[in-house]
Amino acid sequence: MNITTANRSARIAEIIQKRQPLAQRIISVEANLKNLQNAIQILETDRKQQLNQWPNEAKIVDKLNKIDFSSILSTIEKELRELYKLRIRFARKTLNIGVVGRMKQGKSTLLQTLSGLSDHEIPARSGKACTAVRSTIYHQPENLTEALVTFHTEESFLQEVILPYFDHKKLANILPKTPPQSLDDFPRIQLSPDLLQGNDATTNTIYKRLYDDYYLNFNDYSPFIGKQPIRITKEKIREYVAQEEENGKLTDSKHLAVRKVEISCPFPNANEIGKIALVDLPGLGDFKLGDEKLMLTTLEEEVDVVLFI
Repeated sequence: MNITTANRSARIAEIIQKRQPLAQRIISVEANLKNLQNAIQILETDRKQQLNQWPNEAKIVDKLNKIDFSSILSTIEKELRELYKLRIRFARKTLNIGVVGRMKQGKSTLLQTLSGLSDHEIPARSGKACTAVRSTIYHQPENLTEALVTFHTEESFLQEVILPYFDHKKLANILPKTPPQSLDDFPRIQLSPDLLQGNDATTNTIYKRLYDDYYLNFNDYSPFIGKQPIRITKEKIREYVAQEEENGKLTDSKHLAVRKVEISCPFPNANEIGKIALVDLPGLGDFKLGDEKLMLTTLEEEVDVVLFI
């Protein structure tokens, strides 16, 4: 290992080490906030009891009604959510590098180059969009590559994948006014290629993503929604991470039910980047409406260093 590699490896380890005390401080702040939250909830319960005890005392009732514990509790809950995100970030044992940008720009190929990994761990395809699912690649010293596939729940699939289409202003006059309330509702909605007539190219492209991918392939991928996470070998990673197309149509759709994939494998340059995790994201510009929110959420919660391609 040359001196440059040693310095780089030491610097990564130093960054990770410096974050650990911050995570411990956040744990302390969280505990104090939770104690305060419990105390205020007790006061709120007492306030409601007092209201019941003095129903005919207008002045007492008026003063008790002016006490607003709910907004304080709401603020504490919001702060606890933000602190949780920070604690998870600072407690991580890896420095997470994410690559974002438009599709077909070679993001996955860049990650392969940086890590020395191959298509087995980071599926890529020259000149075409390939990555369809957020995947995080971790170093595992043992000579074994495997992946943990997490599927959408019914709720996350509707909220993160389907409902963005029904909320999109360009589809307001095409899709039904009432969005699907359950997974079973989605295939019952009357969608048709005829609805493409008379719209601009962008609207048609967005609609075709919903219709061609999610609507027509529903029976193929829907059995995976709600399933418990599964472990797969490296030979199957591409099936769950990449979108494969022929003449503009998907040849396999099970990835549509996947929420994320965590891949563990030995990094060729383990001494240099063993404490780094790589985050591969779908490219933007494919008109899959959930991808933009997915990117923002991932950057907020899971990525430490961002490379824009």
